Amino acid sequence: MTVTTAPGDELAFTPDEVSVPSGKRVHVTFTNGSAVAHNMVFTSGIDASTPTIVAPGESAGFAVKPGGPGSYPFVCTIHDGMHGTLIVTGATASR
Repeated sequence: MTVTTAPGDELAFTPDEVSVPSGKRVHVTFTNGSAVAHNMVFTSGIDASTPTIVAPGESAGFAVKPGGPGSYPFVCTIHDGMHGTLIVTGATASR
């Protein structure tokens, strides 16, 4: 699963909603394509985040194993209002 940031100074994740199948470990690659530093932190149901603040043009990776189907929000703790959602679906989903 790959999540990037919007280019320039826009404070947004791209995509801001990602779906994965339940029951599998997911490798997250977070790429900062913007002009300012960001991070990616899950706020509920998953205890995971980028290991550091990610500078413009840099990437960070980490692995998560979500619980059952549901929605798991993530944010940039540096920029209020910058958020996204990991949606865990039944095992037949792809992406």
